[in-house]
Amino acid sequence: VGNSRDYIVPISNIDRTAPTISATPKNKSWAQETQIQISFTDTQSGFKQYKYAITDSEDMPTNWSNYITNSTDTITINTETKKYLHIIAEDNAGNVSEDSITGPYYIDRTAPSITVTPQNSDWVQEVQVQVIFTDAGSGVKQYKYAITDSKDTPTNWSEYITKTTDTITINAESIKYLHVIAEDNVG
Repeated sequence: VGNSRDYIVPISNIDRTAPTISATPKNKSWAQETQIQISFTDTQSGFKQYKYAITDSEDMPTNWSNYITNSTDTITINTETKKYLHIIAEDNAGNVSEDSITGPYYIDRTAPSITVTPQNSDWVQEVQVQVIFTDAGSGVKQYKYAITDSKDTPTNWSEYITKTTDTITINAESIKYLHVIAEDNVG
């Protein structure tokens, strides 16, 4: 003589999947800076937040940004050398992604170094000036030079030359100035 009733409870809000992380570009050759477009998707409980770190290695970072709630964003890398982007995302159910690593991104913001020998000369019939160009980042692409009668910036230059070491001969009479501009592979 007991009364009973069936009660059915639909449970359809189970989410055990972390958000998906998309980053473009995944790596990049030498540039002065790189902008990475990121986006997050979570078709179940929805995307909640992410944090990121820019590092020199693929190892798990110890320092991260604060959490950010944008589901699409742009991260700019503009510190020199070889960099990696680490991202961890979380959804509204508390699922946290693994460390998503992209890179390397190669950043070069420093102009090439120029070494000139000799840097001045006494009166002679001819001077052989050795120029050496170095660039620890993207490497030396090319240089140009001008020989003038003043320290003012020249308006006429040689054609671009692609050597990293060269000798320039100065044999015109009177006081002359050698102007040199070097460019790396980033520009």
